[in-house]
Amino acid sequence: MNGKKFKGFYPETVEFFKDLKLHNQRLWFKQHKTDFESFVLNPAKEFVMDMGEQLRQIRPNIVAEPRVDKSIFRIHRDTRFSASKAPYKTHLGIYFWEGPFKKVQNPGFYFQLDESEILIGAGIYIFPPQHLKAYRDRVISEPAGAELKKIVSAILQKHPQYQIGEKSGKRIPRGYPKEHPNAEFLLFKGLTLVYREPVSAKVFSEEILNFCFEVFWEMAPLQEWLVEMVLNMNDGSQII
Repeated sequence: MNGKKFKGFYPETVEFFKDLKLHNQRLWFKQHKTDFESFVLNPAKEFVMDMGEQLRQIRPNIVAEPRVDKSIFRIHRDTRFSASKAPYKTHLGIYFWEGPFKKVQNPGFYFQLDESEILIGAGIYIFPPQHLKAYRDRVISEPAGAELKKIVSAILQKHPQYQIGEKSGKRIPRGYPKEHPNAEFLLFKGLTLVYREPVSAKVFSEEILNFCFEVFWEMAPLQEWLVEMVLNMNDGSQII
């Protein structure tokens, strides 16, 4: 393994997002683009490279590309369909994915940093339509459905500070059994586990890299379950 390049984010990283939240305008961003590159983009690239090396120890096919629009999300917002016309996101988002589909259509590990909080997660935030059917079918199949329930229960029991993503409805989808033992999982239109905590001193050292890896490692069984799902979809084999 190569020597680590990532030594932590900077206090100026957090300050940049504080200021951006107050001055979310193109002119301000243009005037502070050097700060963005120095304190946000450059350490983000180093984080991606070093985290990618660690993740490949447990998920050899993980994609970790230290480029904008790859593992590093664009800071520019798509305002076409949004009531808010603020041009920039006020957080850093990083994604490591695994699977044959486009980036966020695959399950992955996610890291987010803003002015006050870090968020670490795993899963698929929103299932595309073809994924949603495959997911629901797998939830009620055996042994995959029982395995999912066991995985999520074990992780949340061991780590009560982790949270499962919000359910998207109260009614079981038409065509699926309401009394099924895994029926609660049919209410999700995306499946994630997330952990949040306030920004602390470890964000400004390489400790955050190791801490994130530990959380990703704990959430890896969910990642594996979802990867099996998307690989089955891609090769056309029966969902099991």
